[in-house]
Amino acid sequence: MSDLSKQDKEIIGLYALVTVGSILMVIPYSILPFAGLACAFVGFAAAYFYKWFKRGGDAMQFHARYIIKTGWWSTLILFIGVIVFGSVIYSNGDLSSIFALVDGAGRGIVPNENEIRLMQLQFIRDNLSLIGLAAIALIPYPAFLIYRMIRGVRNLTKTI
Repeated sequence: MSDLSKQDKEIIGLYALVTVGSILMVIPYSILPFAGLACAFVGFAAAYFYKWFKRGGDAMQFHARYIIKTGWWSTLILFIGVIVFGSVIYSNGDLSSIFALVDGAGRGIVPNENEIRLMQLQFIRDNLSLIGLAAIALIPYPAFLIYRMIRGVRNLTKTI
């Protein structure tokens, strides 16, 4: 891998940016999802830049299209996973903490930020095992992305 051209390094950088960003987006801790979103956005924007403005050679064009296609397919997979996740939680979860807050709002009692935070914590406490089980529906998203990114880098290294 030491004989990589500048363009090959740029392509690998794109793959790395999108992969790291996509993985960080699904880690629900602090600012990591936002940092991941920024990385993935920059990676996809760069791929579109290379595609639209015909920057780089044929290899760059191929890998830019590959990354863009991966982004769209992974978005569809994530969308389906989120729908399944939400459906499982909604149909099987204990929603009493949410309903209590909504009932109060219906009577004109506007909840403050602390009451909303307490409701969220209570909801998570009441449904923790179900949330963990339903999160299985989200696994195909990072798995697909990692698979496609590894496959793209392997295709690149085969041509070197």
